[in-house]
Amino acid sequence: MTAQAWSRTHPVKDISMPTGQTRIQRLTIGSTAALLVTIAGCQTTEMGLAEPTNTQTDPSSVLTPAETLTPADSAARTVIERSTLREQALSTLVEYSASNNALLRANALEALSPAGKRLQAPLAAGLVDPNEGVRAIAAVLVGREQVKPLAASVRPLLRDPSVRVRASAIYALRAIGADVDPTPLGTYLLESEEPGVRAHAAFLLGELGDKSAMPLLRQALHEKIPGASEQQERLVGLQIAEAMVKLGDKSRLEGLRAALYPARPDEFEIAVLATQILGRLGDRASIPQLINLSEYTQNGRTVPPELRLAVADAAARMGRREGWFIAETYIEDADPLRRSQAALVLGQTGRDEDLETLAGLLDDPNPLVRAAASGSILEITTPGR
Repeated sequence: MTAQAWSRTHPVKDISMPTGQTRIQRLTIGSTAALLVTIAGCQTTEMGLAEPTNTQTDPSSVLTPAETLTPADSAARTVIERSTLREQALSTLVEYSASNNALLRANALEALSPAGKRLQAPLAAGLVDPNEGVRAIAAVLVGREQVKPLAASVRPLLRDPSVRVRASAIYALRAIGADVDPTPLGTYLLESEEPGVRAHAAFLLGELGDKSAMPLLRQALHEKIPGASEQQERLVGLQIAEAMVKLGDKSRLEGLRAALYPARPDEFEIAVLATQILGRLGDRASIPQLINLSEYTQNGRTVPPELRLAVADAAARMGRREGWFIAETYIEDADPLRRSQAALVLGQTGRDEDLETLAGLLDDPNPLVRAAASGSILEITTPGR
């Protein structure tokens, strides 16, 4: 499959191209981290560009050519190399889950999702983390990955000082079948003065899949948030729409698709979130629009890299994996956030030939990039992911 397969099949609306540097800050390694860590106060500026690590790998030591080997020996060597690389990725992420940087801890936990039983110990530490965003992510992952042995460790978080953590704990316990009152999620959705809390509550209600929450979501869609900007209101609205689609209201997909076309440069963040949501929802009808959006140019300029990368990631989640070439465009970008997102896209496109590229990123000077590469290695080398 070549880049030419990423072809235009649908007309694109005119959009406003940014006149200067457009910075989209919502992008972190994974969807849960993007939703929680940013709103919980862990900014990417905390990240040092050269945090020490003892888990760097020489890319030449893995996935090396084996021209002189027999086919059977070559196959065995490939299995060993993949296993060695997977172990390297796991070790890196376990180390980072105990980092002194909250954003790195959160991203490491999310990236460890495919780790099976080895996820449990880092999650247990995350549930008592001093940072509320990390605690909240750990609780969500307990529910999403069905880590039932941690139910007793989640329950104290129902009394956590942070609303986000309490909401996440309710979700986790409901998701694993434990007894817990879910009604506070509706209160957070309708009454919180923080847009991020409302968005998080909506996301969790959608994840739980309880259709009895639909009236609450409809009401929330029309509720004003005191002190919120128009952009914040729209971002929360997108999260509510996502939850409603998950609960069966497919009519909300049209609004999500419409959000792909920013009218002003400051609306690109909205377009990125809409793209991520459509990918999570598996809205294959939006694939032509997404592809065209990634190719759109105006006066010689393309849409921001963050949006192109979000498109490649979303399309890959829906089976269109040929967007790997977009990730390759930014894999050596000067911006570590773009390198991180490019590494994440390679995990979603899932090509074995990209493992060598990801192995090289384990030596990136930025730990956020190393964590992203490690997570993608786990995605590619985990059967059934």
